[in-house]
Formats: sequence, structure tokens, C-alpha cells
Amino acid sequence: MPNHVTTRCIVTGPQPEIARFRELIFRFHDGDQILDFNEVIPMPSPTNVSFDPQFGSERVVEKARLVAGELVDKLKAFTRKKRGG
Repeated sequence: MPNHVTTRCIVTGPQPEIARFRELIFRFHDGDQILDFNEVIPMPSPTNVSFDPQFGSERVVEKARLVAGELVDKLKAFTRKKRGG
């Protein structure tokens, strides 16, 4: 199944910071300039979740909560670092 996505991103700020942002975040792929979200928050490594009918759904929910919490922490750290704090 194809996965076609278009994202519009407007970056504002001092010109030197915009240039630095572009160098860190953008990559060229097949001749197109793309925004590499892995530079903002790296994709987590794949995990296997076993599903036990009695306890499986609770484990899946807990794992999702932990992964989401880790991503929020990484995004906050990235934002603090970029803001100089």
C-alpha cells in the first residue's frame, strides 16, 4: 500500500539559525530535498510484544505509554538544546 505524505514546515528566526537548521535537518534523497525527522527524534528500535489473551492488552498499553513518554522526553531535550538551555 503506498504511503504518500506531504508536510509543510515553516521555519522562522535569524538567518544564521535557519541556515544551521537546514544543514542539520534536511537531506537529499533521489534528487529531492527532504526533512529528516530522525535528526529531530531518532526512530526507536523495533520491539516485539507478545500477546497473552489474559494480560497482553495491558502489556501493549503499558509499552505504548513508555515509548510515548520516551519520545516526549527526547523532544523536550531537543527543544531545550536548540534554545540554548
